[in-house]
Amino acid sequence: MKKMGRRKKKNNAARVIWPLTLAAAFLMAGFWFIGGRDRLSLSRLPQQPQGARHVKSVFRGQMKNLPLIPPQPELLNEEEKAFIWTQEFDSAIQKALPKMASELGHLAISGDTKGKFLLPIKRVIEVRAKVPPWMSIRRAVFDLVQTCGGKVFQEPRENISSSARKMIFLLGSSQAHVPSYILIFQLLTEEPPSTNLGAGARGRRSYKPAVALVIDDLGYSLSLAKELFSLNLTLTVSVLPHHPFSRDCAELAHEHSCEVILHLPMQPRRCALAYWEKNTLQVNMRKEQIIEILDSGLGDVPWAVGVNNHMGSLMLEDRASMQVILDELKSRGLYFLDSRTTPKSIGYELAQSLGVPSAFRHIFLDNNKSIGSIRHQIDLLIEMAVKNGQAIGIGHLHPTMIQGLRESAQKFHDRGITLVRLSELVE
Repeated sequence: MKKMGRRKKKNNAARVIWPLTLAAAFLMAGFWFIGGRDRLSLSRLPQQPQGARHVKSVFRGQMKNLPLIPPQPELLNEEEKAFIWTQEFDSAIQKALPKMASELGHLAISGDTKGKFLLPIKRVIEVRAKVPPWMSIRRAVFDLVQTCGGKVFQEPRENISSSARKMIFLLGSSQAHVPSYILIFQLLTEEPPSTNLGAGARGRRSYKPAVALVIDDLGYSLSLAKELFSLNLTLTVSVLPHHPFSRDCAELAHEHSCEVILHLPMQPRRCALAYWEKNTLQVNMRKEQIIEILDSGLGDVPWAVGVNNHMGSLMLEDRASMQVILDELKSRGLYFLDSRTTPKSIGYELAQSLGVPSAFRHIFLDNNKSIGSIRHQIDLLIEMAVKNGQAIGIGHLHPTMIQGLRESAQKFHDRGITLVRLSELVE
């Protein structure tokens, strides 16, 4: 009987303990599940960069640092966005400007000249430079700004002060729509500039008549290019893109202090297709195609500060096509020379109306490639410069043209004519 009573007590105790044990197990599992879920949610929070602010939060009785969720761009107002864009542009400019200065051979860079201008400008950079070509500076500034995601809000024609020339550019982020930089180029000259400059002589430092000699079609022959540069004349050379020596000729011209422009192939009115250049621009092309070909050509001709047409008698008469080209040149800081391969060309007039620095050819020097004809055309160019103060002549790279220039070099000097880069005559 006693044994039976003990067994009943054990069974009763087991009936009480097992439910309590199961209840405790379920309770512990619940706490574990809730804690794990909270830990998982914390691990999914975005991680804040090093140095970011944190807030303290109580979780399971402990203090923990929780990162703040970064502000979303769509929550920023326009003023805050402009501030961020300006900061990004300023940072990029500060990194890129010294490289540009060293490439152009500048003497020094000084910054933060604050309080001199009645504008909301953050920084003023002043560069003192040795007489580099004006258009080379303009091209370099536009390239610099585009690389940094910015925009040139205002550029100078040319400001002349005492014995030095100042060129002032207003720069800023293209998204902020407000300038934040003033970039000043103080160009040191070797002689005082004349105060009697004729119309169109933007870069000239002399009252003497000026002639710009433009030699087209470089890129075919490196040996002829070397012979041309051995004349030691101030020239502007127009280089055809995508030829075996296009890049070499442009580099060689730059080494000899000659100005480089892109000889851009354009659709002619009457010319067999076999004579067209590779990637010739055509009037039926879309805007994107025109820009792509222009970009490819400029990429193959380093140091180019302007563009003139190769052929192009049909395209120069097409307003829609020319506007696409000229708008693109303006955005890149390049000038345009209208070679006037058709009397109906609208290139120069349209460029002027769009505010693109531009000029047009006065005389072709070698339509007839005989040496006698070339001498005669050079004489006409000299007379035009003496009469009008300036003249632009275009020749092409071939042995007879080089011979004509060699024989006529002394004539320019004897008539008191200064040979200048083409950029010094564009308006």
